[in-house]
Amino acid sequence: MVRLRDAHFFRKVPVDVSEGTAVGGLLSVAAVLVACWLVSEEISAYSTAKLTTQMALDHTAMPSPLGPAAYESIRVNFNISMLRIPCQYATLFVSDHVGAHKSGGARNMHKVRLDREGRSLGMYSPHRYAGSYRPGPYQLDDGTALDEQGFQALAKSKAGVMVNFFAPWCFWSQKLVPAWEAVGRRLHARAYSQSFAFVRVDCTSAKGRDLCRSHSIHAFPTVRTYRGSVHAFEPYEYGREENVIWLHMVKIAAEVVVQRMHDPSPLDEDGSPLEMWEEEAGHEGCNLFGYVEVSRAPGTIHLAPHSSRHSFDFSHVNTSHHIDHLSFGLELGAIERRGLPPDVRKHLLSLDGRAFTAATAHLTQEHHVNIVPTRYQPAGSVAHVETYQFTATSHARTKDTLPSLLISYDVSPIQVNIAERRQPTSELVLSFCAIIGGVVAVFGIIDGMLYTGSAVVRQKLSAGKLH
Repeated sequence: MVRLRDAHFFRKVPVDVSEGTAVGGLLSVAAVLVACWLVSEEISAYSTAKLTTQMALDHTAMPSPLGPAAYESIRVNFNISMLRIPCQYATLFVSDHVGAHKSGGARNMHKVRLDREGRSLGMYSPHRYAGSYRPGPYQLDDGTALDEQGFQALAKSKAGVMVNFFAPWCFWSQKLVPAWEAVGRRLHARAYSQSFAFVRVDCTSAKGRDLCRSHSIHAFPTVRTYRGSVHAFEPYEYGREENVIWLHMVKIAAEVVVQRMHDPSPLDEDGSPLEMWEEEAGHEGCNLFGYVEVSRAPGTIHLAPHSSRHSFDFSHVNTSHHIDHLSFGLELGAIERRGLPPDVRKHLLSLDGRAFTAATAHLTQEHHVNIVPTRYQPAGSVAHVETYQFTATSHARTKDTLPSLLISYDVSPIQVNIAERRQPTSELVLSFCAIIGGVVAVFGIIDGMLYTGSAVVRQKLSAGKLH
C-alpha cells in the first residue's frame, strides 16, 4: 500500500493548506467555457466528412458498349432542341483531331418533331418523312394477272419494266425461273423497285394469251425491257444467269436515275418537288436526344442541316437551340448525383436548361467544353463513382459556310481524385485529452502568474515601499 501511494501522480492537497481567489474562480469559469467550446468544435469536425483532392494522370476505364476499347472513348449524352431546323434535315456528325469521323448516329439517336412554339409533334419517322424504303414480303409473280390494259398502265407508271414472256411447258422457261426469282428478290429489297418493275407474263393463260399475241411473242422465254411505253422495247439477248440478269437490270435502273436527274422537275425522297430549302417553308424544329461514343482526342460535334438532294439558303438557316441536357460518361442516377460534393454536382450539367438564340443570319454557334475526368470515393465505401465535370464557353460568329451548332470538346489528361474521409474515434478521444489538458495547463499558468504578481504587490504594499 505504501508503494502504491509513492506511485501516485495526482497527490491531494489538503483544503486547509490551499487558498481560493476571486481571480482564480473567474479564470476557472473561463477555462470551462473555453474547453466546452473547443470540445463542441471537435465534435462538429468529427461528424463532418473531410474532402481530400489529388491530381493524377487519367487512367479511366469506364464501362462502354465499345467493350475493351472503352478507355479510348467517352460517351456524350445529349438532348438538344434545334428550334428552326426540321428533323428531315437535322443531322449529327462527329469529327476529331485524329481524323476519325462519325455521322448519323441513328442507332443511338432519336428525333422528335417540334412545332414553331417548341411543342412536340411526335417521333420523327424517316421512312415517312425522308422516303426510307421498307419492303414487305416478296412473292413470285405467276404471270397470269396482267392483261393488255394492265400492262399499258404498268409501263406508264414505272420508269422501267423488265418482262419475261414465258410458257409453263417450255423447258427453257422452266430453267429461267430460279434466276428470275432470285433477281426479283434482290430488286424487291432495293428502294428503286418502286420505280422499276420486274414481271412475268404466262402466254398460255387467258389474259396472257392476248397480251403475248399483241406483242408478237413467238418464242419462249422472251425477255424485253420497256421504258415508259409499251410501243418501244429493248430485247434482252444476254446470259440467263442470275448475276448477268441482275447487272443488266442495275444498268437500266442507273440509266433511269440519270435521266430523272436531268428532268426539269425531279422528285425528292418524300415525293415532293426538289427545291431550295428555306426555314420559313416548314416552321418545324427538331429535338435530338440520345448518346454518341467519341474518342478521347479533342473533337467537335456538329449539328447542322444536311440533305443529299437539297441546297440550303444560308440566310434562312436558323441555329437557335435549347440545350435540355448535355453530360459526359455514363448517366448517373439521382441518388448517385445527390451523393456527390456540391462543387462536383454544379459542374456535371453546366449547360442544362440554357437557350441560345441566333439573332442574325449566317450565325454559327459554338460551345467549347473542357472535360475533367473525376473519381469520387465516399467515406467508408470501397466502391467509387467515376464521372466527368466540365466547363463551357459559348460564343457565336458569322461564317460564309453553312450555319451550324458546334460543340467542341477537349478531355483533360489529368484526373481529379476526390476522397471523403472521416476522423477516427481514437483521434476524437486524443483531441478531447489535448483540449482538456491544454486548457488546464494554460489557465493554470495564467492563474499562477496573476497570483504571484498580486502576492508581490501585496508584500511591497505592506512593507511601505510603494509610495
